[in-house]
Amino acid sequence: MLHFFHGENTESSRRELTKLKEKFQKGEIISFDGKMITLTDLDQAVASDSLFNLSRLVIIENLFSKRLQKKSSEIASFVNWITTRSENAEIIIWEEKEITKTVLSLLPKNMDVAIFKPDRAVFAFVE
Repeated sequence: MLHFFHGENTESSRRELTKLKEKFQKGEIISFDGKMITLTDLDQAVASDSLFNLSRLVIIENLFSKRLQKKSSEIASFVNWITTRSENAEIIIWEEKEITKTVLSLLPKNMDVAIFKPDRAVFAFVE
């Protein structure tokens, strides 16, 4: 399964990420920083066999918002990888900012996409 969490309400999105991590307590969790990750890293994380044949959760943080802001060729490469990824792992992409509709339109249609917008009560208080 593919999950994509993004938006300014990082507290809510982190809470959702934590819930998914808790489901994998008996599995293997691999986390990557989107600024540093390569396609080779992802291939190795997903393709390698787990020592005890455990389910695998791969988390990539800030792939699109930090590293790939204006590098359309890299965006295309990562989206292609996500689309054709191995079925060996559950993958979560977590972004601390809202991602543009252009990038979202490139993602697979079967991806679970959740946007976490700031609470409107905050804006009412500010006004």
